[in-house]
Amino acid sequence: SQRYVGGRFAVSGPFEHQNGLALAVNLVFPFCFALVLAGRGGLLASAALAAGAVAMVLTLSRGGMALFGLAATLVYLGSLARRFAGKKLVVLGLAVVAAAAVLIKSFDTIVERFVTAPDASAHARDLFEEAAAAMLREHPFGIGMNQFSLVLDRSYADRFDIPSEIGRAHV
Repeated sequence: SQRYVGGRFAVSGPFEHQNGLALAVNLVFPFCFALVLAGRGGLLASAALAAGAVAMVLTLSRGGMALFGLAATLVYLGSLARRFAGKKLVVLGLAVVAAAAVLIKSFDTIVERFVTAPDASAHARDLFEEAAAAMLREHPFGIGMNQFSLVLDRSYADRFDIPSEIGRAHV
């Protein structure tokens, strides 16, 4: 509804930013896909796959879509390596048809997102990379899992002139 009713270009669901939704989908999707390929999980896992795929496309998160495709490929190949079954070929066929339908509907929007990515986005990524390199030099054993945004905000954002409006928390 955020996309078609609210008119938002990229949906974020219950998250502040579309990358948050893409991350959440990518955390759940591989497990649901593995369940479906193993013949377990039932209708809920299948529905989660479909909803996750649609949500991923609607986020227009470039990294999220790339990771989604990578996760799908790795899970599928791992499942085939474990045991070949005709049902897995059916699942692949259905996935290809569904992906094609979603991509045909959303192709122009996806291409627009990749082509017209704002320069500020690339600049923000450069600043984040500089800050991350400094963190690594100063803390070679790390700063703690999922602590990048917190440490960035407290210690590095001002040093690297990272403005708060570029979304320090959405790295």
